[in-house]
Amino acid sequence: MARGESYEEFVEKFKIKKTTDDCYTPKNVYEIVLDWVKKEYKISDDVEIVRPFYPGGDYKNFNYPKNCVVIDNPPFSISFEIKKFFCDRKINFFLFQPHLTLFTSETESMKDICYIVAGVKLIYENGANVKTSFCTNLDKKYKIRLVPYFKSAIETKTNKRTVYEYPKNVITSALLTKYINKGVCMDFKKDECFKIANLDFLKEKRLKLFGSGFLISSKKADELNKKNVSKDVDYVVELSDKEREIIKRL
Repeated sequence: MARGESYEEFVEKFKIKKTTDDCYTPKNVYEIVLDWVKKEYKISDDVEIVRPFYPGGDYKNFNYPKNCVVIDNPPFSISFEIKKFFCDRKINFFLFQPHLTLFTSETESMKDICYIVAGVKLIYENGANVKTSFCTNLDKKYKIRLVPYFKSAIETKTNKRTVYEYPKNVITSALLTKYINKGVCMDFKKDECFKIANLDFLKEKRLKLFGSGFLISSKKADELNKKNVSKDVDYVVELSDKEREIIKRL
């Protein structure tokens, strides 16, 4: 550790820097945005659309074809440096942006950015609900545009979240909220529950148990289910053999 360096600064040097966010864009949402951008800015089919932001990707070393257009959802935490990178290199882009901090500071090379105010309540694939707008350097006329199309097209057609029915032995904070709203009072002892980050069923489908959760004993599960809280579900999640063995020990 260097002289005058704090422990936190020392540890920070060895952390893996994040290059992408967890807010992955639902396919149907992306297609709505892509279709609008291509029509609005008259982008022909021979222009290559690229998406340099993906887990483990490096947008700075991405191979950008000549005259391509980046239409993607970048990591919001480094949004400024991404926009500057594209503007400095004259790479065309249309980017998803956090609505509340849409009008960020600009360098000289970023003066031609146009802000598309949409205010879409967008639910991303990890379950995060982020109010979203956009920015682009494709617009040569306007600095700010109010485009209600995105709000109506995305919110009314795509914002229904897929609801999974978890086994009775799985609880999440979101699930327990329904019981709280019904006035249910209940406690779980430390040896009656087991912390989990995900379920094997969801891992196989490349999904996450949003917010993590717990496996609970069958006795507590039966007690909880007697409270009879109705649920509208799309898919039923099943426990793996490993998870069933854990429950037996609770």
